[in-house]
Amino acid sequence: MLSGTGKNGKTVLMNEIMFYIGIQDCYECNEPRYAVFKDSTKNNFIIHGGIEVFKPNEDNTKQLLNLVDKKCSIICDTNNLDLVESNIFDKAIIINMKHIF
Repeated sequence: MLSGTGKNGKTVLMNEIMFYIGIQDCYECNEPRYAVFKDSTKNNFIIHGGIEVFKPNEDNTKQLLNLVDKKCSIICDTNNLDLVESNIFDKAIIINMKHIF
């Protein structure tokens, strides 16, 4: 999970990782609030738009955590860690990003 205020390179880094892995091997999700995890044939998920839209006990949050349990790699971002559902932290590595000029 990449965290930090806006304009610090989170999206650029996610796009670079997706390019490095191979875009054909990534499932890219721009709107994580919808049930988009039905296709679990790919092992790499890139979630744009902030992980904080996942809420406790919602189906999409359960699906997200199930994918982590199945060893899928999920890269996501947030501007505010305080808004992220606490169950997600149990399975996350947080990278705090800071843009330095």
